[in-house]
Amino acid sequence: MLFRWKSIILTLVIVLSCVKELQAEQNIPVYTLAVRIFPERHRIEGTARIEIPENNEIKLVFSNLNIKKLLIDGISHKITATTVTVRADAQIKKSVDIEYSAEFKETVHHEIAGTTSALRQNVIAETGIMLLNSWYPGVQRRCFYNLTVKIPEYLDAVSESESSIARVSDGLKIISFNFPYPLPSLSLVAGRYITRSYSYHGIIIKTYFFAEDQELSETYLAHAKRYLEMYEALLGTFPFKSFAIVENNYQTGYSFPTYTLLGSQVIKLPFIVETSLGHEILHQWFGNCVYVDEEQGNWAEGIVTYLADHWYSHLRGQGALYRKKLLTDYMNYVDLDNEIPLSDFKRPDSFATRAVGYNKAALVFHMLRLRLGDDNFFKSLKQFINTFRFKEAAWRDINDVFITVTNQNLNDFFQQWLRRKGAPALTITRFRTVFRENAFLLAFDIVQDNEPFILTIPLRVITDKGDEVFSIEINAARTHWERPLAGRPLKIIVDENYDTLRRLSEDEIAPVLSAFFGDTGAMVILPEKEEKFYQDVARYYKAQGYRIRKERDASWEEITTCSALILSDHNSFYRKLFAGESLPDGGCVVKANKNPLSSRHVVVVMTGKAEEEIKPVYRKLARYGNYSLLIFEKGTVRTQQSAAAAQGIVEDLSVSVSGVKTSETLNLNAIVKDIENRGVIYIGESHTEYADHVMQLEIIRRLYELKGRLIIGMEMFQRPFQKYLDEYVAQKIGEEELLKKTEYFSRWGYDYNLYRDILNFARAHAIPIIALNLRKEITEKVAEKGMDVLSDRDRSELPATMNLNDQNYRSYLKQVFLQHEKSEKKNFERFYLSQIFWDETMAHSVADALAKYPESQMVVLAGSGHL
Repeated sequence: MLFRWKSIILTLVIVLSCVKELQAEQNIPVYTLAVRIFPERHRIEGTARIEIPENNEIKLVFSNLNIKKLLIDGISHKITATTVTVRADAQIKKSVDIEYSAEFKETVHHEIAGTTSALRQNVIAETGIMLLNSWYPGVQRRCFYNLTVKIPEYLDAVSESESSIARVSDGLKIISFNFPYPLPSLSLVAGRYITRSYSYHGIIIKTYFFAEDQELSETYLAHAKRYLEMYEALLGTFPFKSFAIVENNYQTGYSFPTYTLLGSQVIKLPFIVETSLGHEILHQWFGNCVYVDEEQGNWAEGIVTYLADHWYSHLRGQGALYRKKLLTDYMNYVDLDNEIPLSDFKRPDSFATRAVGYNKAALVFHMLRLRLGDDNFFKSLKQFINTFRFKEAAWRDINDVFITVTNQNLNDFFQQWLRRKGAPALTITRFRTVFRENAFLLAFDIVQDNEPFILTIPLRVITDKGDEVFSIEINAARTHWERPLAGRPLKIIVDENYDTLRRLSEDEIAPVLSAFFGDTGAMVILPEKEEKFYQDVARYYKAQGYRIRKERDASWEEITTCSALILSDHNSFYRKLFAGESLPDGGCVVKANKNPLSSRHVVVVMTGKAEEEIKPVYRKLARYGNYSLLIFEKGTVRTQQSAAAAQGIVEDLSVSVSGVKTSETLNLNAIVKDIENRGVIYIGESHTEYADHVMQLEIIRRLYELKGRLIIGMEMFQRPFQKYLDEYVAQKIGEEELLKKTEYFSRWGYDYNLYRDILNFARAHAIPIIALNLRKEITEKVAEKGMDVLSDRDRSELPATMNLNDQNYRSYLKQVFLQHEKSEKKNFERFYLSQIFWDETMAHSVADALAKYPESQMVVLAGSGHL
């Protein structure tokens, strides 16, 4: 025992000597703090002594504190404000003595959808103590801290320290913490802990877990050792002699010098040791050893995201997927209104700022690593750590160190990515492939929107002779690129591994929940028949700032401009947009779809079997921003999936040739025999091709002769004019009056003689003719100006249920749209909507006709593009 105390005394002497040397070198105040905590009274009482070196100034902050006494060089001072500035002149040191108390009762903070972390709060309770900010007289600068704590004997305490000495006296535990480096601030946590420890290369790794969770200690200790091994290989020696993993009753995930503080629910999650633990350990280097000069921008979250969360995916061969996730979140949460330059990021107080400070910054470090290579990148980081140990550092310091180590001019790189808002959007245009001098020449243009960025873009060209890989340097609004290739180019893929900070193309974007939560104009649509069932959900999202619309009040116009959350799959808007598509079975199902009316947004549907299934889900949905489908049972997620999307900007250059393999060639008699028992027969046509119409009539004639019960649906006529077709078939009006009253020539316009024989055959045999089409005025209005201009009458003619989410059909229509002249001057979303209304109306007309004539066979005549 005597030897042990001699060792402790010797250690303290060495430490104090080091402290004095560091203090003299860095001219830093020394802060001695002694506190006693009364958990049952939620109270803390303390004394503070601050020694200010000569020619120095401190600003004392007394927020939330009851200051009983303030002495400056032994002279009492009256406090009239929450801040006091004290200055020590040249050659004269000053001392400040403070006596204070405070009470910190437990408060409840509801999770807010637009924020990313719990509010830091102070709590003193018998179940535990958490003192994180403003719990002692603050000093807005780094200090050397000497902390002594008195707490009930049954508690253990943790603070920033490499070692501590504890003794028990009169039922109190007195703990002195030693941390020999300057700190920006001090924290203190205490609880009823069982501790476990492990020694790794002289570093003591400890867990402070509650009794019910102590079986997790071995897992956490083993993973902590693994992370220390990995990061010491990359970054150099661990900055401290000890590291602790501390559990508390509040669902935190914080990192402090020498320890991390994890919530009791968080710590049980199986993935925490695989991700978050390493993230917090890496913060020991970045943020807790090299401090962040937040006034100059927070760089630490970006490098930690890159070398922790992203790095683990990279090591599993999934780095590209993680970088795409970073870009997806950035696009979904950040817009022109909330964008900030990376240099302005200080803390993640919203999803938008987090997407900049974490996601964008991580991608900047990724581009820097690719540019410099691993050796230069990690050599520069090691030098940065060694240069700024226990000092504040800013982005400019990172810039300077990397330039010094690599001898490369990186000023333009950092200036572009730190000071500029936004990210480049790339479009590939003007493809050309020619065969020249025994080689294929591939050429295209890369176009950037707005002011161009300087970029290096990876490109893979797939040819019939194998793949060829290139890097394209671009620095202009339009960059022309061409290269000879050994084989015929079949496909090009730009930046398939997401090595560039850029905006994703439409085909790369999967519909995920973050698109809803990141849309500041998003709305929630409440079903009328189930309003009471979902009222708590609506109330919650209204409190988060979302617009709430009842089913009857929501409009198409709003859907075309924002993302939406549709409550209940029985909601009429779900039927209108997705034809009431069936959802997977589950207690509560949440599915994100691309907004059929605006490809930049999503429409999310949430439906539940019972209130107890919905209640535990809706508050935590924002946590699942990367997913497209979630299935919960009693509040626990059972299924989580992300929809597929293109990987990279993909352009297919191959010429598609398709054919039909037939075992025999059928004549018309065989064709009719094959279809004679089908309920509906669709016959496509080219509207001006005479032979098509002759064949249509012949098939109609033969089917009628076989069955005798037939109806004919025709795209050429519009629904409001159905009665005139009925009158014509009933021989109440003649041909001339039919054409006049159906306004055939202004509404359809193709040569009437091509359809005349079909109409006459129907009239002669009293075969009902069904007008399939939507009124022309509606499709033209929508194509030209969108939904806004539709009248109530127009809207009443639209189908009650539609499937606007057929992505294959959307892609087909996109190609059709781009082939039209002057398509750039038109809006594809409006064109798509008008075509959907057209086709859905015809589909509903067919369904209505079959319901009206259930015993009849139906022949549908329409342009081949609609079938």
